[in-house]
Amino acid sequence: MPTDCKGYVLVDLLKIVKDRLGDGGLKKFAEVNGNANYLGAKIYNEEEVIKFFKSLSIVVFGDDSKKNLVEAGKLLAQIHISSKVFATMINLISQRIFSGFLFSQKTNKLLQNSITSISPSLEVKVESLDDKNLRITFYNTKIPVEIFYGEWVESISYLKINALVSYQILSRNSFYLVLSKK
Repeated sequence: MPTDCKGYVLVDLLKIVKDRLGDGGLKKFAEVNGNANYLGAKIYNEEEVIKFFKSLSIVVFGDDSKKNLVEAGKLLAQIHISSKVFATMINLISQRIFSGFLFSQKTNKLLQNSITSISPSLEVKVESLDDKNLRITFYNTKIPVEIFYGEWVESISYLKINALVSYQILSRNSFYLVLSKK
């Protein structure tokens, strides 16, 4: 998720808050965040997205620690798992890298486009390191790496494959995730 975000994702995350905590959870979210009225058609900027996820972590998990931001990222993955874009991504990952095939440039570009379809201004690069490792590099984003990490950990567990997700911070605003077949 990142730099900017299409509002439908945030609206769907608020539905999870309501399902888990009821109307009281939405009220608490509004108190913590200052807003609980997100529009599906709007694109929210990076600062709004960061504030949203920190508020989500506080309301659902108790605080906005790194551990709880990972959990918020896992909630984000649950939203994506049900989407058509994510289904395409899942298919690509499971059929290609985790079947032992290298990603082609075309496949990497398709995966990259799937990621940026949710966050249009996110700068991302997808590349195969070898037949067992895929690196996804995120540039110029202030979104905490823990949110992306949680999102991918949950996504990989959904795939039910024997894989690991790790991350490396490159600079203050850039990092990469590596998906590795065990």
